[in-house]
Amino acid sequence: MISEKENNDFSDKGSFLCAFLALILGPLGVHKFYVGRIKSGFLHILASFFIIGIPLAMFDLYQIFKGNFIDVNGKKLRPMPILVKGTYQERVEANKEWIDNSAFGKWIKRNELSSREKELLKKGDVKGAFEEVQKRKDES
Repeated sequence: MISEKENNDFSDKGSFLCAFLALILGPLGVHKFYVGRIKSGFLHILASFFIIGIPLAMFDLYQIFKGNFIDVNGKKLRPMPILVKGTYQERVEANKEWIDNSAFGKWIKRNELSSREKELLKKGDVKGAFEEVQKRKDES
């Protein structure tokens, strides 16, 4: 399981947005400006005048997918799920603490079904499960 300290080793910048910028505007180095690497971004723009910007952007895109692309603070972006090894369940278990502390994880915990509601759904009684949820929400 990944601890909270290990989660802080990753950048706050989004890997998906950075990859999208590298794919669409990569030869201009926009993805480097996004992560705060201003000098590197200007050098990338200069390289694009000599057509070197395209291979650099493709290399950066690969680094983003792999999780080796670094922001201005020296932190790596999270690897994209395409190149992450392991099954979905293994990745969820490895990142369970981070997922639970995210906004989506907290929402799931607040809206989790009770055992009674789960039983009713297993039996196919959707109306009964819905009524149980409504009772629980009215009580709180």
